[in-house]
Amino acid sequence: MHIVHYNMKFPDITTAKDRPTGLSVLAFMFKNSIQKNEALTPIVDMLREIKRPYTSVPLDLPSLDSIFPPTYDSYFQYAEFAPSGHPSITWTIFKEPIKIEETQLAEFRKLYSTEIDMNTGKAKLLGNNNRMIAKIPKLRVFVHVPRDGETSTEDEGPPASASPKKKKRGFFSFLFRRKHK
Repeated sequence: MHIVHYNMKFPDITTAKDRPTGLSVLAFMFKNSIQKNEALTPIVDMLREIKRPYTSVPLDLPSLDSIFPPTYDSYFQYAEFAPSGHPSITWTIFKEPIKIEETQLAEFRKLYSTEIDMNTGKAKLLGNNNRMIAKIPKLRVFVHVPRDGETSTEDEGPPASASPKKKKRGFFSFLFRRKHK
């Protein structure tokens, strides 16, 4: 699952995607579970209303945090560069998957993609829409794994702000900080 955010200093996501620090994508994998993930129920329930691309419905969640795994402080992070050479999209891929029950996952698989089947002329179902592994030359990937006893993320920031000469605390630090009991 991708949760895409765009920098509010840009008017829309299309403009933001090609600008420095324009987009941030949080990516989570799903893992099959024998128990229904109750936190996903509001999302799964509204999928019936958005089966086709470019449709939307308001979603009332207490917070996005409610659907995340119990711990999400281990992640990989890299920047995707715009044609102009500046980092425009910061990807954060979390190690801990979101648990999902098979019938819940089946509802996601009933959604249609933007791809058209050349034989039928109809939209294809999303199905298994994972990407193939591809070699990406000279990609710097940052890894954050908390030390023993660490309860919040205090990393050096996303690739867009990383500098070999000067260390900065990135804007992601406050996004991942959690209160622990």
